[in-house]
Amino acid sequence: MFKYSFLVSLFLFILCGSVYSQWQQITTPHTSNTGYKAVFFRDANLGWITGGKLIKTTDGGTTWTDIPAPHGGEYNSIFAISDQKLWMVGDFGRIVHSTDGGATWITQNSLVQNGLTSVFFTDENNGWAAGWEGTLLRTTNGGTNWVKQTFTFTFTNEIRTVFFTDANNGWLAAGSKYAKTTNGGTTWEQVQISTNFDDIHFVNNTVGFVLTQGGTERSASRSTDGGLTWTYRGQIQNFYDINDIHFVDENNGLAVGWSFVLASVPGIKRTTDGGTTWTNETLPAGFMGGEFYALTIKDGWAWAVGESGVVMKGQFGGATSAKDENSYPDNFTLEQNYPNPFNPGTTIRFSLPAASEVTLSVYDILGNKVSEIISNELKESGSHSVYFDAAKDQLKSGVYFYRLTAGSFTETRKFTLLK
Repeated sequence: MFKYSFLVSLFLFILCGSVYSQWQQITTPHTSNTGYKAVFFRDANLGWITGGKLIKTTDGGTTWTDIPAPHGGEYNSIFAISDQKLWMVGDFGRIVHSTDGGATWITQNSLVQNGLTSVFFTDENNGWAAGWEGTLLRTTNGGTNWVKQTFTFTFTNEIRTVFFTDANNGWLAAGSKYAKTTNGGTTWEQVQISTNFDDIHFVNNTVGFVLTQGGTERSASRSTDGGLTWTYRGQIQNFYDINDIHFVDENNGLAVGWSFVLASVPGIKRTTDGGTTWTNETLPAGFMGGEFYALTIKDGWAWAVGESGVVMKGQFGGATSAKDENSYPDNFTLEQNYPNPFNPGTTIRFSLPAASEVTLSVYDILGNKVSEIISNELKESGSHSVYFDAAKDQLKSGVYFYRLTAGSFTETRKFTLLK
């Protein structure tokens, strides 16, 4: 009993502590001759990277498909609402849309010439694209029509980021200003921050982080009231620019950018205490440094991309944050895991029509609980996914069951570990 309890406690510690493995540099068709500016993964296997080129993987980066970039242009942001439907935005107001996973693209008329830097959709119809000179565009029909939004205040800087944690709550970030909405973008409220910031990220409707700049100092602040007030957390040493941040919960996150101490300080840093302290990630031996432009974390894996075609992949335990969850269902659902059979890890997806206390457990064929992936954790409404690694519990080959409990809802599915 003691050994069993120890193994489960160790598993939960690893899962909640977001342990990282050493990063590996991924070879792509364009390594060393192009810059990658954006990355988006739907799960541990399916993802796209874009910038000067566009590539796609369906096996977690082992192989890549080289896709001709629409119009031969550069793209700054990519977003996929499903495995087939995705959008990219770029310079000169360019918006393109694919309905076949990126194989072919059509141009959508943005009616603007300003460069666009960020795109986000909450479902297949409702989306936003943001960019230079305070440009914010909105669509309610999947991009067939885009309408420029107006504010009761002025955004003169580039809007670097637009994202939502659910269908109603969203944020815009631009320089020393940001704005929030609580009604799905019908109106936006400006919130002032006393210093310029590089990026902003919320893990749910109340808890968020900003990375601010002042001279050569970069620091992290946290909000626990939806961004109305901010508390200084800690300094990020030896970072000249921070281009992207991503937190999976209130404690664990990554930041990518460019260090001004040459290659001795890598351009990826992590925190496990909510931004109070930041440590350098261990990058592959021989990596000569460079600037990272974009970052994502999905189903236990982190991806960082940047100049000269660099792509890094590192393991990151834990559930995905709200920034990547973009489905707002009407019913509770527990999906079949993928892959199945699996060895040693697999992805489990579930959906919540309302915020709920969630427990996700794994049982053996005799009904003994062998792992608890999520333990009485409050989850926002929407679609969620979690990566389960059976090796951490030293499970043997065989048939197991995973059970989701959310409020009064309970569902169980079978999966097979095949070593």
